[in-house]
Amino acid sequence: MNRVQTLPNQRRREIMALLLNGYQSFHWQAKPEFASMWNANGDRVYHIPIVFTAPFDKLPNVVVSCHSLDCDHGTNTRYTLSAEAVTKLGFNLVLNTWSDTHIWQISAAWFAYESRLSTVQADIHLSGDGMKSPPPEKEGSHSPANH
Repeated sequence: MNRVQTLPNQRRREIMALLLNGYQSFHWQAKPEFASMWNANGDRVYHIPIVFTAPFDKLPNVVVSCHSLDCDHGTNTRYTLSAEAVTKLGFNLVLNTWSDTHIWQISAAWFAYESRLSTVQADIHLSGDGMKSPPPEKEGSHSPANH
């Protein structure tokens, strides 16, 4: 069960006001300026500005992760995704690659949260077929009360 939904409505609204999330996909055919990620070598950096749908009251923390990646199978896969220049209004999502890595397409997921939240949890687990599956059981635990 989604733990946020078990909270009282007022607390849930407070928490949701502190969280924003998004998804961004980079593809060199859709954005010609991204072409160097596929057809060049050496250090390459691509920036995309992200504007939050609502400003934060305080400077948020931003977490970025890779959602999907399509790259040349003949070379090593080298990349970093990061959030830079974070403000209350947004941040720069930065993709960096180097050497002979060639990235055809990459998608990034991100979420931002104010530091007033003592913890942030995500309990989404996807199986190989993309269907939502229950989280793996921790050793020695058999119910959510034991977590």
